[in-house]
Amino acid sequence: TATTEIYTLSLHDALPIWAAAKIRLMSGYKVAVCLENSQEPYYFTEKFLAAVQSGCIPVYQAHETVRQTFLEGAKWVDPADFQFDPIATLKAALSEPIEKYWEANAEWLKRSVVASTEREQVLRHIARLLSRRIAGIGRRSSR
Repeated sequence: TATTEIYTLSLHDALPIWAAAKIRLMSGYKVAVCLENSQEPYYFTEKFLAAVQSGCIPVYQAHETVRQTFLEGAKWVDPADFQFDPIATLKAALSEPIEKYWEANAEWLKRSVVASTEREQVLRHIARLLSRRIAGIGRRSSR
């Protein structure tokens, strides 16, 4: 049944201590409903990635910028294709052969853009941005 094959990610799942346990738990399900907190340009969190790493078919609504950057080459079920009808979306996801998602998403995981979403990469990028910002403020205040 749908209730035994679907795992919905919740907000607390972002905590790193739960990552391995979350992947193990999710791997027992065919479909993962990946609910983002926002539909902003370039807003992409761990939810889709966790679904793919656990071998689930992701049900995911992505902003166009996310589709064109982070998700290029990935495969998922988009609720928009079913007029956001939850029953139709889940029925479609559950009826899909999981192997075609495994194949496409295994290749997607190898892409460099996926590596750029890892915590260490993101933190290094934030540090570079902050350093530039602080350096820019220092130059303006010394004038």
